[in-house]
Amino acid sequence: MTDRVLLLLVAGCFSLQPLSTDLYLGSLPHLARYFGADASAAQATLTVFVIGFGLAQLAAGPLSDRYGRRPVALGGCALYVCASLLCALAPGIGTLVFGRLLQALGCCSVIVAARTVIRDRHEPAAGAAVIARASTLLATVPLIGPVIGGYTQVWFGWRAAFVIQTLCGLALLGASLRWLVETHLAPDRYALRVRRLLAGYLELARDRAFWEYALPGALTYASIFVFIADSSFAFIEVLNVPTERYGFCFAFAVCGYLLGTLICRRLLR
Repeated sequence: MTDRVLLLLVAGCFSLQPLSTDLYLGSLPHLARYFGADASAAQATLTVFVIGFGLAQLAAGPLSDRYGRRPVALGGCALYVCASLLCALAPGIGTLVFGRLLQALGCCSVIVAARTVIRDRHEPAAGAAVIARASTLLATVPLIGPVIGGYTQVWFGWRAAFVIQTLCGLALLGASLRWLVETHLAPDRYALRVRRLLAGYLELARDRAFWEYALPGALTYASIFVFIADSSFAFIEVLNVPTERYGFCFAFAVCGYLLGTLICRRLLR
């Protein structure tokens, strides 16, 4: 696997998360009306995804240490595809929320596996540069995703967004089967022992350096999530922005993220 192929695969893996959250944002108000639910029920499809994504990291990392990066990535892709299809066919809001939870578990597994592949192949500074380059490619997804999602909602309805996610998951699964190689050549037989996991998490919780990195990222994402969860209702229902134009409003905000990744690449040198 060449560095170029690795970069494209990592960018594809990373793109699952914004694809899962941003593509259907313009459909959230329509979801609430379709199922006869209130706004909070529609927003729960986002909340459950974020919670599931966060908690899945506690298991996805140890699983990749025990069984390898490739099996976790492929299993995550397969779960993501099945969950996306479940969302597309959901008969009720409860099924949709459950499907979103499964989506989060699969998506997180894929991203954790991609990050550990980078760690296996590169030293920390070089790995950070790879992630920064992948993030620049990744920025195009939240940039164009809501735009595509808005027009998809107008032309085909909310289920089409999850059909697109299913197809993207299938494409990534095929690419991973073809090009992703195992980089963890010495699996840890004891990686899943509960006592060892708890001891590791406790050690991490006591590490000041960990919180110095984790807290800014967590708080930044929390503030972004407020905007992500509420923006479609504010623009479409309060400000009367047409659904197909909502994506452009969202993309304007994403330009700040894109600019930040470009600056980050320069600073990392």
